[in-house]
Amino acid sequence: IEAAGVPGEAKAWALDVSDQDAIKRVVGEVADAFGGVDILVNNAGFAIPGDVAEESYEDSWGPTLEVMLAAHQRMIRAALPHLRNSDAARIVNIASTEGLGATPGNSPYVAAKHGVIGLTRGLAVDLGREGITVNCICPGPIRTGMTDDIPDDAKQTYANRKVPLRRYGEAEEVAHVTVSLCVPAASYVNGAVIPVDGGEAQAATASKTGVSAWTWSHDGSAIFFTETEETPQREKDLKEKGWLPGFYEENLKHRILRKIDFAWNTAPGEAV
Repeated sequence: IEAAGVPGEAKAWALDVSDQDAIKRVVGEVADAFGGVDILVNNAGFAIPGDVAEESYEDSWGPTLEVMLAAHQRMIRAALPHLRNSDAARIVNIASTEGLGATPGNSPYVAAKHGVIGLTRGLAVDLGREGITVNCICPGPIRTGMTDDIPDDAKQTYANRKVPLRRYGEAEEVAHVTVSLCVPAASYVNGAVIPVDGGEAQAATASKTGVSAWTWSHDGSAIFFTETEETPQREKDLKEKGWLPGFYEENLKHRILRKIDFAWNTAPGEAV
């Protein structure tokens, strides 16, 4: 704030959002320090992979749902008396593109993020009549502490395959959208679920609605794909544009790479 030359004061509190008593205490202290609460952003999170067939699954399920779903509603309930006294109350819940779909081995996180979207929509209806807006942001692949351990070349490979903008996003880009939901210009935005993912969710939707079906088999060391259906019109269109065979072969390789991400989670012979 000082560096930007904006008059004001910033304060910080440490808070374990899985501690209900701590939530009530800290929200009260914040309200006392600033004379109220106008904006609440629920952003706490982490990722613990979980295999539903393992006993350790409970070690992932419990903490994940506690911090990334139950804590959201507890923070909102603690702040609600103060938000009701504001003439520009805003609640922004941070979910994930995992709340719009799913990836393997991550079901506790997926369940929590789907729940955050449902909570957002439900409270947008309940609290909207009081002038309190409730919206949700779904970040995709973002450079944060949760992704620090992923090598840069692996990040770029993933982005090249699945993100139309061909890069990971920055945390500041998520923050910019969050702020945009809190300004007066967004006063009529309520119940929105906004992906900040470089187009990843749309690309995933497009791949699911394509005309091609694929089957696969493997011998323990390699995956073999066979395209089982392709419309004659598409091939005709490509030929007329002069994109065969070069473009088509490149496109085919790209699609195979994308299908590999899903193949190991289906039985041989199934369409993927």
